Formats: sequence, C-alpha cells, structure tokens
Amino acid sequence: MFKKKTDARSLLESLFPEVMQTEMSAVLHCDREATRLDGRAGRPMHQVSKHARASLAKLERMGKARGFAPPSIGKSIGRIFSETRDKVADRLVSAETSYRGTMIGMRHGYDLLSLTHAVARETGDEELAAFCSSWLETRGPLIEDAAKTLSWFAHHPAAAQARAVPLLPFGRSRLSHQ
Repeated sequence: MFKKKTDARSLLESLFPEVMQTEMSAVLHCDREATRLDGRAGRPMHQVSKHARASLAKLERMGKARGFAPPSIGKSIGRIFSETRDKVADRLVSAETSYRGTMIGMRHGYDLLSLTHAVARETGDEELAAFCSSWLETRGPLIEDAAKTLSWFAHHPAAAQARAVPLLPFGRSRLSHQ
C-alpha cells in the first residue's frame, strides 16, 4: 500500500485525526448554518455537510486500513468546542459572523486536505491521494458556492445582525428572507 515508511508517513498519521475532526465539524456546523438560513441561502452549507458526511465514512475505512488511531481524544475535544460554540458563542455573535466562522473552518479543511494529498502522494498512498484529489475537486466549488451566499446577508441586514442563536430558547431560530 505504501512505497516508503518515512517521516512523511508519520506526518500523514498526525494529519489524519485532524482531517477526521474537520469533516465532523463540517457536518455539524454546516448543517447548523443551513438550518439557520431559509431556502436557497442555506443550500450551499447543506451540500457541504452532505459531502462531509459521505467523506467521513470513507475516511474511517481508510484510517482503519492504515492502522491510524481513531481520533477519540480529538473527537471529544472537537465536540466540546462545537457544543460550546453552539450553546455559548453563537448566542453572542451575529448570524453573519457565525456564517463567516464556518467559512473559515471550511477553508482550513481545504488547506488541510491539500497538504494531506501531497503527503499521501509522497508516501505512495495512491488510494488516499485519489480520495483527497476527488475531495478537493468536489469541496472547492462547494466552498465557493457557500462564499457567494455571503451576499445574502447584504440583502438582509437585519437577519445578518440578528444573533446566530437566540439568547432565549423560544426566540427566532431561522433567518427568513425578509
């Protein structure tokens, strides 16, 4: 499966839990952003979440086949940060700030998969390199579509400035096309 076991293999092993975590975050945060925006404005985030969900299944299989440790501690920490964001931070920031924060996470994921692709090629792991290549080709346009949605906030300034999550649980949960 691998041409050589080198420092590059060690790097790949260290990147893999972060790749898994970034995909878990994409599922969760992109789904939340899609739910917060009504209609077509939420569709790009929903598509990223759907792609991340499918990618996770493949990544889990590839991680097992390579003997990479499951990201148990990282997964727990990631969940804590995600829940803290949802339960605390998103109650303090505007909807557009939350959306841009999710965009930062998606772009981080893209850079991470670009590096993982290069390291997979360096180690001779053609299956993982092909996965990364396909992922990059699919996710790149999805990220760009999500970035285009930022203009939605310009057309809906009240929704943009509303809290991403209401302070009280019975507040408005979805941003509408006002």
